[in-house]
Amino acid sequence: MVPRVSVIVAAFNRAQSLQRVIQSLQAQDTCVPFEIIVADNGSTDDTPAVARAFAVARHPVRYLRENRRGVSYARNAGAAHAMASILAFTDDDQRVAADWVSTIVSVLDAHPEVAAIGGRVLAHWDHPRPAWVTDRLFGPVSLFDRGDRPLRLDRRQWMCLPGGNMAIRRETFVAVGGFNHEYLRSQDRELTVRLLLTGRSAMYVPEMLVYHHLDADRLTKQRFREWNTCEGRMRAGYAFEELFTRSGEI
Repeated sequence: MVPRVSVIVAAFNRAQSLQRVIQSLQAQDTCVPFEIIVADNGSTDDTPAVARAFAVARHPVRYLRENRRGVSYARNAGAAHAMASILAFTDDDQRVAADWVSTIVSVLDAHPEVAAIGGRVLAHWDHPRPAWVTDRLFGPVSLFDRGDRPLRLDRRQWMCLPGGNMAIRRETFVAVGGFNHEYLRSQDRELTVRLLLTGRSAMYVPEMLVYHHLDADRLTKQRFREWNTCEGRMRAGYAFEELFTRSGEI
């Protein structure tokens, strides 16, 4: 059966948590046929073995390796091997809600004019949350929540679609050129801007839900500083601040 959705899981040296996200995909409460592609970005741990262990599962996993470093390379490689007309992206340190796939399909079927959708990425704290990690600092740990109401996005009202919880029509992904591998961070933001500049529309879908597992290694001030340094360079690379009018239009 040809899948409706190709789920692309970008992976790098998180074999244990990769198993967790694959299990959450295997447990989807849906009759929608979908495939799972693990796009390994050059792991040196047991990531290949974990992915291949699900080769004959309810929703078989296909494993591919992309050694060019950078999550954009991995995601684009997964998209190039996908069979479905809808591409859905998540990461190896997350797990998806039980209705994730069905939500993606139902929203895109109900809104044929929408090219891409993205949803909330909520925290699952594997260790106690440090007091200094306030909601204003959620960027470095890739959390994303814009409220409980869906929003239509275009050049006049824009929002970043998070790369770890995004679905996009395959024809649109190909037309806009996929993720830009020149950006080590902010690839999802750059892709969202580029998509909206073509005149296409997107949507924020709050019920499209992913949980991001956060361990102690991600919750250090040094890591936050490194993230902000890199993020600043990426935004400068495509003149992010200069892209918008005072009213917020791209």
